[in-house]
Amino acid sequence: LVSTRSQEIVAQRHAFGEGEAVSCVAICSDATYGPRPGETQQHRPHKKVVAAGRMTPRIHVFDVRKHAYGMLLEPACAIHVPEPSQEDAVPADRPLVEQLHVRGTDDGIWVAALIWDRTIRVYLVPLGPPES
Repeated sequence: LVSTRSQEIVAQRHAFGEGEAVSCVAICSDATYGPRPGETQQHRPHKKVVAAGRMTPRIHVFDVRKHAYGMLLEPACAIHVPEPSQEDAVPADRPLVEQLHVRGTDDGIWVAALIWDRTIRVYLVPLGPPES
């Protein structure tokens, strides 16, 4: 993550290890917690960064958390996407996840992914605990 004010890196993480490039990335800041009976204070969920690598059959979801020394990307969950079989050889120049789109909703975020086999898969990811 880069600060637009200072143009400095405020958080950095290798999502899939040093050797694998990220093919898609998206950020979600419009999710909300739905109304809770008896609660008067509205809690805010953490912003989410969603990333897919070129070879790993997973989409990683990270919470963007504020810390005393800046920002931190903490793993929230992983979405497992279907792996190609031996018969479905994916060309080396094509990633397993070709496109990612995210949209916030009450109590979750929708993650839409265009997969290597030209199918679109849509996943609902929980928000996790609120910001403290």
